Amino acid sequence: MTFNNHKLTKLLLFSLSVLMLVNTLDFVFNIYDVSYLRKIISGANVTAWEDNFYILKNRTERWVSFSTTILYWIIFIPWFYWNYKNVYLREIEQAPFKPRIVPFSFILPVFNLYGPYKIMKFIWYGNSETEEEVKIGYKRIKLWWFLSVLIWSATKLLGHKYSNAENADQYLTFTYWYLLLNAVSIHWSILTMQIAIDIRNMENKIHVSQVDLRGNK
Repeated sequence: MTFNNHKLTKLLLFSLSVLMLVNTLDFVFNIYDVSYLRKIISGANVTAWEDNFYILKNRTERWVSFSTTILYWIIFIPWFYWNYKNVYLREIEQAPFKPRIVPFSFILPVFNLYGPYKIMKFIWYGNSETEEEVKIGYKRIKLWWFLSVLIWSATKLLGHKYSNAENADQYLTFTYWYLLLNAVSIHWSILTMQIAIDIRNMENKIHVSQVDLRGNK
């Protein structure tokens, strides 16, 4: 018996929309940071209000980013698991892994370097109807996984470097990198939404076909 993922998909799309909004706001605020840091470097007068806003904004950004990321994972993991299990029940011989490993695929050492990528490919494969759909989906998923690893690595590296920055010049350099990371993260959110929507639509087609088959018996 398969699990209806429609509500989870709606929640996932909502969480991705929130992530995209947060990254968009971060992008805007990072542009402000560039202006603020340039003023400091040039020796221009900076008001106490500007200093306090910069500090408060960075603290708020960290908490908001952390909270929205946790929300995403709370929704994504069940969505990932049930989509995989639904396909697993139909395509058990082609399945690369048992469903029980899916919830832990992002945290298991070594496995997390390739496991989620193979799991997402299998989900797409099991819901595709044509070879063309498979090829299109595999290209998207390859990009999705590349960006996922890039964002995770860059977030860890930049977070460590930024916290150890000692002057405005260093903060400015890392802020430019954060602008790039924001842009990549927004693209990743849109791509993930496209994949989730396409999987939902392909699932609907399969469900309709199964209903039609039962009705013709």
